[in-house]
Amino acid sequence: MQLTNIQDAGTPRWSPDGRYVAFDSPGAGSFDIYVISAQGGPVRRITSESSEEDMASWSHDGKWIYFESTRSGTSQVWKIPFAGSAAVQVTRNGGSEAFESYDGQFVYYVKRGQQGIWRKSTEGDGAETLVVDRGSPYHWGLFDKGVCLLDLYEAEPTIACSDFGANRLKTISRLPKNMHIYDWGPSFSVSRDGQWILYAGADRPASDIMIVENFRLPR
Repeated sequence: MQLTNIQDAGTPRWSPDGRYVAFDSPGAGSFDIYVISAQGGPVRRITSESSEEDMASWSHDGKWIYFESTRSGTSQVWKIPFAGSAAVQVTRNGGSEAFESYDGQFVYYVKRGQQGIWRKSTEGDGAETLVVDRGSPYHWGLFDKGVCLLDLYEAEPTIACSDFGANRLKTISRLPKNMHIYDWGPSFSVSRDGQWILYAGADRPASDIMIVENFRLPR
């Protein structure tokens, strides 16, 4: 069932209660965050700045929506009440693709152009903490007890995980040889219990030229 009818809708994320889907779209001229009922219907535009806002995610209680924004001049993590109100800046030293912990205490995020996963208090105060020194946008995920990521910077790319507080990664699996990872949007997810990992890859990054026989332009 087609849920949206808006230009280039992407990065869909379920609300915790399963009633809504948040997503991003450049339909208004620049990327903004939208929400739609999981049953369909009209979309509600959550952000309206002329800057770029994308990669929405929900707080554990569904009251806030996190997103990446360039409204301050650099890519930072912001959050906005789902019920509507002014957005609040969460990070100051760079931030992208954020997820709140399931207990609501911390927000975890990565940074563009840097390796690593950081965290801050959901209240926005205090210094940020580097959780692990690997991790990049689109290729990581959060579960109840830690984080997992695609480590694409080794000779043989791997999937690695780290428990909260461990500050070290443990290799879980090596990617199949010649596997090419989708690098233009989120392509990695971890189940909440940490038992399953999904990632998007391609065996053959190529395109083909086809010919259509007996093709005629309509009159």
